[in-house]
Amino acid sequence: THKDSVTISVIDNQKYEESFMVYPNPSTGPMNIRCVSDSIGHGKINFIDMNGHIVRSMTIDKGRMYYEVHTDISGLKAGVYVLEITIGKQKRMITRFIKQ
Repeated sequence: THKDSVTISVIDNQKYEESFMVYPNPSTGPMNIRCVSDSIGHGKINFIDMNGHIVRSMTIDKGRMYYEVHTDISGLKAGVYVLEITIGKQKRMITRFIKQ
């Protein structure tokens, strides 16, 4: 019998950066929300005004790395908002957008 050592390297060919974005930004009504993250599961998207109040919420089920949803924000007042996504208990991402 003989002994030997082996080194195993794992190479990730699908390199990506996590991102959370809204477009078009600024928006007057219809907009897209895109989240790229390896976190999956049930989640929530909160629309928060500059006073820190949640003015709208959406529940989501993110089952893969890439998630995108189309929504209408025409019911929101004009101003700057923070968009927060929470996926499971592991991931929290935030971005800002302007409602014209």
